Order: sequence, then structure tokens, then C-alpha cells
Amino acid sequence: MIKAMLNVENNQDINKFYKLIAFLKRKGEGYLPKNKKFTRQNIDKFIAEAPDDKYLMFKVIAVMGILGGCRREELCQMSLNNIEDLENTLVVNIPDSKTRVSRTFTVITETYIDLYRKYLALRPAHVNHQRLFIKHPSNKCTIQPVGINIFGKMPADIARNYQIVNFTPDIVSVGHPLSC
Repeated sequence: MIKAMLNVENNQDINKFYKLIAFLKRKGEGYLPKNKKFTRQNIDKFIAEAPDDKYLMFKVIAVMGILGGCRREELCQMSLNNIEDLENTLVVNIPDSKTRVSRTFTVITETYIDLYRKYLALRPAHVNHQRLFIKHPSNKCTIQPVGINIFGKMPADIARNYQIVNFTPDIVSVGHPLSC
């Protein structure tokens, strides 16, 4: 980070200063980042105990994001056409993503499938797009799709409002893809 900053801001290449590089490496040893991540128990507790009228969309996002290892861009672009609802399984296809590789994952837990179906049942019939996640205020869906920034803010919102982890706004995350 320091090397890049000096290179960009001051046009200084510090790669030839060997003692400085060694010093910076020694100072960086043992550094642990401050971000906290949700554990499997945190997510299970949230899905089991959070009220559906307020957190149903967040629960479905958590299920799809964690089981599929999805990035927020992939969640934002997820459409109804990408999900095949079989009798006791959901088959979810993630088309070309950042890595340009299609992925498929399945949801087999009955609780998670029921959450998806409950969320889908709230979807109005007159929605003119196929995006899966649409705004969900007050236990009813609107026709406006959820923007990408909502997916990025979701972990902090869950941590703050449902108090799953000790909340500090700048250190709560679930990592780049939603994972636990």
C-alpha cells in the first residue's frame, strides 16, 4: 500500500531501497485485520430468529450469497430465469460472472427453500423485469429492483439491527463473496 501510494502520488519507486523494504516487511509481521465475519452459527441464528416481515429479503440474500459464494454483483443480477424450483430442490445458475465462468449450485435445505418461496409469493404480478431481488418494505414487494449497494450494506445492517456480532460500523463484513 505504501509502495503504491509513493509510486502514484510522488512518482517514487522504492523497490531499490532494500533496507526500507525489509523494515516495512518486519513492521507488517503479525498484523491482523480488524474486520469481523459472520460465523455459520451467526447466520443460522439470524435465519431462525429474525422476523420475516422485516428481514425476509436479507434471509434469501444470505442463503443465495453463502450457498453460491456469490459476489454482490452476481446477487444484484440474479434473475428468476436463473433459478429452477424443483419439488424439494432449488437449482441456481450463475451466468458469466467476473471470472467469466458459469456456476451452478443447489439449495436442498427445506427451510431455505421455504424462505425463497415465501419471498417469491410476495412478488407482484405486474413486475416488468426478471431480477430476483426487488425492494421489500413493510412485508410487501415493490417493483423496483434492489441496487448493488444494498447488497454491500446488508451485513452491517444485520449486525447493527439484529446484533449478531459486536457491531462497529467500519469493521463488519462478510468478505468479498458472502461466505462464512
